[in-house]
Amino acid sequence: MKRNSLSGSKDNFRALHKYDILYERLCRLLEEERLYLRPQLKVEDIARAAASNRTYISAALRSKSVTLPELVNSYRARYALDIIIRSDCRDLPVEELAELSGFNSARTMNRYIKKSAGVSAGALRYRLYGPGRKVPKVQPL
Repeated sequence: MKRNSLSGSKDNFRALHKYDILYERLCRLLEEERLYLRPQLKVEDIARAAASNRTYISAALRSKSVTLPELVNSYRARYALDIIIRSDCRDLPVEELAELSGFNSARTMNRYIKKSAGVSAGALRYRLYGPGRKVPKVQPL
């Protein structure tokens, strides 16, 4: 029996909605569980944490036109930026900052930081804390 085009639209909508929900769950997991801090994070690790499988995870990412490395590295870059902004971490070497943020290399970290902040980690640090700048005091939480 042939489906009518309206039925096909409903199926497409359901699939897209299912992937939207899964994508939101992925983002929530990345944020709450900080999975992005694992340098060797794989799609299987995320699928297991999301109680899904790699096929659905990949489809959910494709529905948002993003790859797993892009998504994970955007969270890592945000985390690294948070560390840079904290004045008590201003002298942290870039390689150590990359490692703490889950990146495999400082070069990759700088590429993603530049993509989101417009400048490299070192340039941002210089703008915040360079010569003649007063270092803001950070209040303990």
